[in-house]
Amino acid sequence: MMANKKFWLFVCLILIGGFLALAVLTRSNSKDSAQIDLLVAPSDSKVKIDGKGVKSGMTKVTPGQHLVSVTRAGFISQQQNVTVADKETHFVGIILVSNSPGTADWYKTHDADLVQSINNRLFDQTSKDLVKDNPLLKVLPHIGPALTYRIDYGVPSAASKTGEPAIYVRYRTELDKQSALQWIKDQGADTTKLDIVYIQGNF
Repeated sequence: MMANKKFWLFVCLILIGGFLALAVLTRSNSKDSAQIDLLVAPSDSKVKIDGKGVKSGMTKVTPGQHLVSVTRAGFISQQQNVTVADKETHFVGIILVSNSPGTADWYKTHDADLVQSINNRLFDQTSKDLVKDNPLLKVLPHIGPALTYRIDYGVPSAASKTGEPAIYVRYRTELDKQSALQWIKDQGADTTKLDIVYIQGNF
C-alpha cells in the first residue's frame, strides 16, 4: 500500500514538473518572439545588442526598441536604435567608416563582397519599410483606363518636408488628373498628406 502511494506521488511530481517546464518554455518563446538579423563590416567588429555581445547573424530579442552598437579599432563606432515588431525579423546592416590611415583603404582589400551585400539588403529593407509606412506604394505603378493617366513613385520633390517618396501623376487632361486623384483616394490614401508631383503630357 505504501509503495502504491509513493508511486502515485512520483507520477504527480513528474506531471507537475512537466507542466512547469512547459510554462517556462512557452514564456521564454513568447518573450523572445522577434529577431534582429545583423550584418556588419568589418566582419571582425565587436557587436552588442543592448550592451550584450553578439555575433553577426540572427539574434532573438523581445519586441520593442533595441540599441545595436558596433566598434572596431581604426573605425568610427556606430550605434543604431532598432524597433522590432512581434514575430518580425528586422535586418540591420552597419558599415563602419575608417578614422585612421591604417584602415583608410580597408574595403579595397577586405570585406568588399560583404559591403556590397549589406548595401543590397539595406536597400531591400528600406523599400520594405517604405511600403509598410505607405501602403499605396504596394499598388504602384498604376495605369488608368485607356492610358489616360499613370501613377508612379520616386524621389521626393524639392518641396518635400518628409523625405519620403513622391507620388508622380502623369496625365493628359484635367479630367484625367482628377481621375488619378480619385483612384489614389479610393486606395485609402490622404492626398493632402502626400508629396504629389503632377506632370502633364504624353507618357
